[in-house]
Amino acid sequence: MNQEIANNLSTFKNHIEDYDRGYRDLVRDFEAVTSHMKALNGMWTGEAHDALMQRFERDRNTTQDMIDYMKQILDDLRFANTEYTKCENTVAGIVDSIRV
Repeated sequence: MNQEIANNLSTFKNHIEDYDRGYRDLVRDFEAVTSHMKALNGMWTGEAHDALMQRFERDRNTTQDMIDYMKQILDDLRFANTEYTKCENTVAGIVDSIRV
């Protein structure tokens, strides 16, 4: 059974741009939450404060790991787009060079 894999580069590029916008929004919002939590950190002391800050630090680390992973996916998508584009250009060049 012969199967064909095709990629519409224009659609793929649009999807990468959408992913990038979502990624940048996530990073911006994460930085805002982190900034707010730093401000909140100095507003009171006690057990509740310590528990909240410990929990936030764990959550911050987990979220940062996820953001780093999402960045790697974005980098991989961009690399794939570059490679697909090179391949299509190479094939188009070969086809164009064939004299019929």
